[in-house]
Amino acid sequence: MSNLKWMPIIRNLLRNRLYTVLNLSGLTIGMAAAMLIALWVQNELRFDRYHRRADNLWRVKTDLKISDTETWHWGQTPLKVLELCEQIPGIVSGTQLLQADHLKAVLRHGPETFLEEKMGYIGPRWFETFDYNFVEGSAAGFGDRPNDIILTESLAHKIFGDHSALGSVVRIDSMDYAVHAVLRDSRPESSFRQNILLPMEAFLRQSDNRKNDERWSNFNYITFLELRPDAKTDVIATQLTQALQTAKQDPKVSILLVPLADTHFDTSVEGDVFEKGSLQSIWSFGLIGLLVLVMAAINYVSLTTARAQTRAREVGIRKIVGASKASIFRQFLQESLLLAGLAALLALVVVHTALPWFSEVAGHTFQLDWKSPLPWLLTGGTLAGTVLLAGIYPALLLAGFQPMLALRGQGKKSGMRAFFRQSLVVLQFSISVALLICTIVIGRQRSFIEHTAMGYDRAQVFGFTVGFSDYYAQGKERGESMVKAIEQHLQQSSAIAAISRANDSPVHIKSTHSGSVKFNGLPEDATPTVAQLSADEHFADLFGLQLAEGRWFEKDKTSDVDNVILNETAARKLGLPQPWLGQRFGFHQHEGQVIGIVRDFHFLSLHEAITPLVIYNSEGWRGNFFVKTQPGQSVQALAAVAAVWKEWLPQRPFEYTFLDEDFDKMYRSEQRASLLFNLFAGITIFISCLGLFGLATFVAVQRTKEIGIRKVLGASVAGITGLLAGDFLKLVLIAIVVACPVAWYCMRQWLADFAYRVDLQWWMFALAGAAAVGISLLTVGVQSVKAALANPVQSLRSE
Repeated sequence: MSNLKWMPIIRNLLRNRLYTVLNLSGLTIGMAAAMLIALWVQNELRFDRYHRRADNLWRVKTDLKISDTETWHWGQTPLKVLELCEQIPGIVSGTQLLQADHLKAVLRHGPETFLEEKMGYIGPRWFETFDYNFVEGSAAGFGDRPNDIILTESLAHKIFGDHSALGSVVRIDSMDYAVHAVLRDSRPESSFRQNILLPMEAFLRQSDNRKNDERWSNFNYITFLELRPDAKTDVIATQLTQALQTAKQDPKVSILLVPLADTHFDTSVEGDVFEKGSLQSIWSFGLIGLLVLVMAAINYVSLTTARAQTRAREVGIRKIVGASKASIFRQFLQESLLLAGLAALLALVVVHTALPWFSEVAGHTFQLDWKSPLPWLLTGGTLAGTVLLAGIYPALLLAGFQPMLALRGQGKKSGMRAFFRQSLVVLQFSISVALLICTIVIGRQRSFIEHTAMGYDRAQVFGFTVGFSDYYAQGKERGESMVKAIEQHLQQSSAIAAISRANDSPVHIKSTHSGSVKFNGLPEDATPTVAQLSADEHFADLFGLQLAEGRWFEKDKTSDVDNVILNETAARKLGLPQPWLGQRFGFHQHEGQVIGIVRDFHFLSLHEAITPLVIYNSEGWRGNFFVKTQPGQSVQALAAVAAVWKEWLPQRPFEYTFLDEDFDKMYRSEQRASLLFNLFAGITIFISCLGLFGLATFVAVQRTKEIGIRKVLGASVAGITGLLAGDFLKLVLIAIVVACPVAWYCMRQWLADFAYRVDLQWWMFALAGAAAVGISLLTVGVQSVKAALANPVQSLRSE
């Protein structure tokens, strides 16, 4: 019996195939987009919250006050800070992680060599504090032997294939390590993405590591504390600060406690090792997901209310034969539920199909685990939201028709319904135009980043690094002779145009320094912070740096070991007396003079303003090689470097990156945002066009007789097309007026995050408006022309 009740609903949907397809398409696309965005938002908001003790876990941050106007925010602490924690009530336990960019492992198993950059040393109680899933073995006993190692499932498979890794031996440098356990790969919502975990003792027993790191002046360890649920974090932070100030004998250092769940969003930490998210992006994309779903629902409401007059006779007849208002309401609500249910199933198929591509765009691996409640909660929530948005009002509207007026075709509220539909069209296109403007602005900012003159030339330049462990493996002299020999061998290659060595890349100079800058006129208590670059005599020529005054370092000029070169910002902001050239300048316990002023170049992201930079000439700090290739000979240059590398460092795989790739990595989040905005702006416009096409079709049908009479009286096709399209064009123009100020405000806030940015210009808004008008005219015009070309005789014969 229940199946029979659904038959009229199914027959009605099949009878009106065009409107069914339009509604089903709009709902499917809207729900699929909303689900994908919900997956991403849920992943961001759940970062690190999956640990059972997450609510009581806190990260220890340290602040170092450099001056009254400058404070450094570090995510690391001294190694021995856990000793201070033992004295403070409210702290249950603590554990530490050592992870840094320079900590990389070269693993050897048999003849194979594997380089892994994601590694970390963990302290005792790490696995008691954080939750991991083990494929083989367990955490029990890990760390009892310093030669234990834990690998992730993907790395273990890469090294050992399908064989069990448990108990197998791998060599790192000159030490053998036994695989203690194998972990499942990192969850997408985890800050801890190490593929190799080693006991802290394995690091501390090496050479002078323990001696160096037990000093209170070395802040290298990421520390986490578990607090009692009733502990007062501000009191504990104050007590830790007082203890650290006493131990370090430094009143300028202080400690802050940050909840584990906030680690992902804490962008204040200088050079943090953890991936960062943006609450602004979460709210932005969450809002977009909701808007896409709302627009799909608007389509349904618009088309249903537009067809209300057509279905009024059906309602009138059913009421006359005894149907109650409640039963009619239930029928139309079931119709909405059936359509939304079909759309939800199709949306799941679309999400499942699009998930690999979406994972690549978003930078995380998302999976729909059908055994997990998540996909069903997403589907159920989206379905419920769609039915509430798109089902209730049309069902109430249709159930509310008075039977006699409905049979006569005299609905009292047709004018109100028309106004309501027009309002929905305006709302739809306002959202579409606003997103279109945002897409244009974001695209322009991306183009600005890609084409802005950065002040240096990175074309056809790649870099590789000789690590400190390789450099000092056989003593400093042996290391220095090795890098010089590598440089001399490479200079003999005809595929290489130039070679330079430095401690950092001009794309992003990460190294900063405070405390040793000295020059005449600098207040005694001033400790300005500067970026620092140790570069050789070839650096300026290779990267095309321009000198405003003076000269660059010269080869074999011994006095240049003490001399420095400043960028223009450093000369101005540090308050160096004029004339700048020849001024005495102390840096890193060297006393020399300023020999050159280099024109400012962007050695930081365009999010940040150019800061003071001191370039000095210290041989021992230059482990990075930069090679500029001859045009079209990159392959030959790489082969030449690989051959020299194999000769001198055969135990390590050769790794390199082109500076263009490094540059692109800095702006990957902007690239993803731009791509996602393009995608969802396109979806919103497509959904708007579906609704507009359906309404135009319905209006053309409603005005069939009018169009026939006008043609008989001599109206042209162009005139009739303009008549039908004009009403919709007015609505789109209103939407543009509404959307422009909203988009202007949103983009003004977004661009404020860039120190260097494009200006919001009138043509960006005009272009988006023109695109919206063009798309709407094309959509409506197809149906308008079709109606205008119809035979007027057939139009006038129709009932």
